Amino acid sequence: RFKSATTRTGFLEEFTQFEQRVKALGTRVHLRSHPAGQFTERNAVTLEACTVRSTQPLYRMDLTRFAYAISAPSSILFDFMLAGVPVAVWHDGDNTIDLRNFASFARVSTGEDWWRFAVAASTDPGRFVTRQDRFIEGLMIPDDVRQRYAALLSAT
Repeated sequence: RFKSATTRTGFLEEFTQFEQRVKALGTRVHLRSHPAGQFTERNAVTLEACTVRSTQPLYRMDLTRFAYAISAPSSILFDFMLAGVPVAVWHDGDNTIDLRNFASFARVSTGEDWWRFAVAASTDPGRFVTRQDRFIEGLMIPDDVRQRYAALLSAT
């Protein structure tokens, strides 16, 4: 997903810090590599036992089962938003990642930011979902587009 090794390393460092907090609680976190790169799989990145590698195609997953989603700028954030899941976009500490298309999203950078977002999204998801719904409405996508795509995908 990341062109810069520095950005990739930064993401993994922050994820590892977050992962440690999740592990301490005895809960799980799902990590989904970008399907085109699968960096963590190809490079045998060591993950904590609390981390589940998510490799299933999105269309086979019930995204509503997730409490929140954090990702670098990616269309997966839109998938989670449409499922009514609070989302945050990750950015590097140097702000080299272009966030213009994600300006109204919650933002996280450090492992601590991830943790604060996770707690807030788990405690009061409506706070984020309401803002996300306004963002989606602002895109002015005709109401029937989602239904047409769903019908198209269910025809397979």
